[in-house]
Amino acid sequence: MNQTAERMSDIREIVAEVLELSPEEISESGDFIEEYGADSMSAIEILAGLDRHFDIEIPQEHLAQMRNLREVYAVVAREASWEV
Repeated sequence: MNQTAERMSDIREIVAEVLELSPEEISESGDFIEEYGADSMSAIEILAGLDRHFDIEIPQEHLAQMRNLREVYAVVAREASWEV
């Protein structure tokens, strides 16, 4: 597994745990709110989990951009200074 796939897998695991789903149920483009029933509290929990796991601090202002796995990956990559 390459680094990008491994990071995406880690993000999927964090999101799945917060949303109480199996990682396989979450697609890269699935909308957290519309498809998986996320709310503002679960969004904050996802943000906290990402901050802890990747040792970064994502500003809460970015939550509106983080509606699916691809968007979450993009925000985390930017905040962690990953090469994309």
